[in-house]
Order: sequence, then C-alpha cells, then structure tokens
Amino acid sequence: MRPAHCRAVGAIPLSTEALIWLFPVVFIIHDFEEIIMGPPWLRQHGDTVVGRFPFTATVVARIRGVTASGFAMMVLVMFSLVVAITLISAQFELFNLWAGAVTVFLLHFIVHFGQFLVYRAYVPVIVTSVPGAIWCVVALKSLWERGLLDAAQTGQWTLMVAAGAAIWFFAAHKIGAWFDIWLRKTFPAAF
Repeated sequence: MRPAHCRAVGAIPLSTEALIWLFPVVFIIHDFEEIIMGPPWLRQHGDTVVGRFPFTATVVARIRGVTASGFAMMVLVMFSLVVAITLISAQFELFNLWAGAVTVFLLHFIVHFGQFLVYRAYVPVIVTSVPGAIWCVVALKSLWERGLLDAAQTGQWTLMVAAGAAIWFFAAHKIGAWFDIWLRKTFPAAF
C-alpha cells in the first residue's frame, strides 16, 4: 500500500507525487505563451511600454534584441531550475521547498495580473496566468489539507527560492544573450 501522502486526497484527486510533477508542466505551458507571443508583442508594443513605464527601458531593450532561440534558451534555463526543485522535492519529500517554489510562481502570476491591469490590454502572459494561478492555489491548498506543509517552513523556502530564482533569472538572460551571440556567429546567414 502506498504511504498516506501518495494517495489521492484533498482538493485535487491526484497523488502528491503526481501533483508535484504537474509544476513543470504548468510552468512550461505558461512559458510557451511567453516564447510564442512575447518577442513579437514586445517589438510592436515596446515603445509604448517604455513611454508609459520608463523604468522598463533596459529590460525591453534587452529582450527586443534577443532572437526567438535566445529567448527560448532563457526559458530553458529557468525551466531547469523548476525541474531541479521538483525532482529534489519529490525524491526527498521536501514538500515545503516545492510549496515555496509554487508560491514564488503564484507571485509571478500576480505580477502578470498587475501588468495586465496597468497596461489595460493583452500582455503575452495573461492567458495562461489565470489557469496557472488557479492551479497554484488549488495545489498548495491540496498539500496543506494533506498535512504536508508547515507555514513557517514554506515561508522560509519561499524567500530562499525567490532569492535563488532572481539570481537564476539574471543568469538566464546572460546565457540567452551569449547563446544569441553564438548563434549569430555560427549561423550568420540565418540572421
């Protein structure tokens, strides 16, 4: 018989392990929207964004200059962090680590909601942010109802994951830019 935390109970009728492994799936579906819609949207609306929000100028310029392949490389670097956290959480039953990462992801969705409300138009992340945020809340509630989470530990992991993800995010941008340079040198006829 499977341990109690592996049986389907709570808000989502999935085993805890299956629920945990949905995190990378939800992440990549959301990031597909960013990969597909982000660069063309930013090329078309970037000047408007910078005009309304001058503090975004550096980020907008950096992302505008990246190819779709470079942008996809940035997402791959971030995805590797999500998979690593998920694997460690599932293998060693570090459910509070996983909950901290999902909480950071939920905060990421809240930022996207803010972008949508401030911009007052489609932003290339909002379509998947709605179901993604709902999944985060329901998944966290499900693990809480299973008695697998401790609020203080989840809070500590949330802060640590947020700090690590911020560093990883900047590294992802650097790696994406380096990848773009390599692509342009290796395949100049493609650009």
